[in-house]
Amino acid sequence: MPIPVNANAILYVEDDEMVRMATTQILRMKYPQFNLLSAVNGKEGLEIFKLNRPAIVITDIVMPLMDGVQMAKEIKTIVSGVQFIVTSADSDEGEITAVLNIDSGSYVRKPFNPRILFAVIDGCIDRLTFALDSKQLEPAVAGQY
Repeated sequence: MPIPVNANAILYVEDDEMVRMATTQILRMKYPQFNLLSAVNGKEGLEIFKLNRPAIVITDIVMPLMDGVQMAKEIKTIVSGVQFIVTSADSDEGEITAVLNIDSGSYVRKPFNPRILFAVIDGCIDRLTFALDSKQLEPAVAGQY
């Protein structure tokens, strides 16, 4: 039986406060139908994920306490069908390879053009819709966790 996810929630994890606040505001305007959650590092992001099970996670790579790739790996042990978008200002090949090794992962280089980020999010929403329609993922019911 598939693990339930909250198809109406997006988690955004970013340690840079200015970037997090600006991006959160842009995402809320573009995707008002989603509950947008945010965290300041991977450890907090993992805890928020466990409580809310968002189907889409957008995360920076380099963060204190737990980096975005480690957080994604931990999340994948809980729910395998989560869609990940990893952002980074670095173009280190090792980091990009780590992102590509995350199933359902996409990479967006910072500073990002909002249109590019929106296109990647829209692709995640399409894949999520397909996974829910084909019963590969199960939508969460309120109070399920």
